[in-house]
Amino acid sequence: MDKTVIEKVSTVIIMSVVTAAVIFFGYQKQPAEMGLMAAFGLMLLFFTQFDKIQSIKGAGIEVQKVVDKAEVTKAELQKVVDETDKKIAELDQLNARIIFIEERLQKIEEKGKMMWEKCEW
Repeated sequence: MDKTVIEKVSTVIIMSVVTAAVIFFGYQKQPAEMGLMAAFGLMLLFFTQFDKIQSIKGAGIEVQKVVDKAEVTKAELQKVVDETDKKIAELDQLNARIIFIEERLQKIEEKGKMMWEKCEW
C-alpha cells in the first residue's frame, strides 16, 4: 500500500475515534472532558499533518518549515567536511615530508661534524 493512503486512513480512524469521544462526553454533559478530547484531537491532527505544514502563525509567533533549509545546510556542511578531510590528508603528507627532510638534515649535520673532527689543520 502507498504510504500516503495509510496515513490518510490512520488519520480518518483517529479523528473518528476522537470525534466520537467528544460527542460522547458532550452527551454525558461533561464539558471539561469534551474540551480536553477536542484539544487532544486538534493536537493529533496537527502532528499527523505536521510534515505538510509550511508555516504557523498565532499569538504573535511565526514558525516556518526549516527542514528543507536544514537539508541544504547539511549538504553544505558535508562539502566542508570533505574539503577539510582533503586538506588534512595534504597536511599529513607535507608533515611526513618535513619529518623526512629534518631527519636527512640531522644525518648530514652529524656527518659534517664527524668530517670536521677528522680534519687536521
